[in-house]
Amino acid sequence: MAEWIRVYASRLDCSGPNLFWAVPPTEGLIWSLREMGQLEPVLVRARAAQDVQDIHAALGGGYVLLSGYQRVAALAVEGREIVAGCLSGSGSALEDGLIYLHANLHRPLNESMRIKALRYFQPLLSQEELAWRIAVPLGLPPRSGAWRKYLDWLALPASWDDLLHRGNIPLAAGTTLAGLGQGEQEALWPYFSAWKWSQSRAVQWLAMLKEVALQRGWSVNEILEAASAPMVLQTDLAPQDALQRLASQTRSLRYPHLERMERRFAALARELFGASRWEITPSQHFESDTVELRLRAQSPEALQTAAHALDQALRMGSKADSPKKSLAGLFRIGWEEEEQSGP
Repeated sequence: MAEWIRVYASRLDCSGPNLFWAVPPTEGLIWSLREMGQLEPVLVRARAAQDVQDIHAALGGGYVLLSGYQRVAALAVEGREIVAGCLSGSGSALEDGLIYLHANLHRPLNESMRIKALRYFQPLLSQEELAWRIAVPLGLPPRSGAWRKYLDWLALPASWDDLLHRGNIPLAAGTTLAGLGQGEQEALWPYFSAWKWSQSRAVQWLAMLKEVALQRGWSVNEILEAASAPMVLQTDLAPQDALQRLASQTRSLRYPHLERMERRFAALARELFGASRWEITPSQHFESDTVELRLRAQSPEALQTAAHALDQALRMGSKADSPKKSLAGLFRIGWEEEEQSGP
């Protein structure tokens, strides 16, 4: 049971790791405390007598803050007394962490905040205990796919948490990263540190790296070198352009035949249609002998120009000295590549 006390911030130890979501007070909270005073008490624990004697000179008092960091920080600036509920007993790291967690259930949570809480409780609880004592307060159904992603992330070194907090890397990337060795994780660190990755782009790139490693028996470091990834890091490309180049160069290692077919198709389409407004695309992965033509015209004149370009392409294709250079060549690239590659 708590005893109500008044105490100055100078007598509170606010450095405990159990305050894992501690942030400076907002301007709104500072204004509210000035206008209305402290409406809700903070929660503290009295230190044992022997502990107070040892640390009093360094920390200024015999109380440890359990919850209410922002209110304490704001009132400390004003030099005002703080109303606190004081718990007796020495407590424990687990108990103090649970008190802080449950006292802050009203706060909106993001992935980074959940990871901070889980890092605190991870050495104190088994994985099963984390699921039923911590996952639910964090808004995560135990045994769900979302919970599994957090557990995968916890297998990474804590240094990766800063990239998650900055928004450089999505939580979902942790599943693949956690399966890599320390050296491979360190090799990938600069690429996630340099740019902000969307979830789809990060997951796809890591998946391609893993597939190339299995396909060719290469390490992640060897794949990065083969994809000229270090050179991309050194360029002054815009972030999206750099990420696109990384993905493209890695993709060419994963699907060398597909990359070659796409280059042939794009070159022939440019030769036949020039700089017209027609957008010509093959079927996905050249799985069928179909070609799609798309056009966006904003005037009758643009439509006439596009129709003329299409007519020119038909005429050029009919005069080509080789089927590979005609319109028919656009439809033949897939099976020609298959014939050249063999069974």
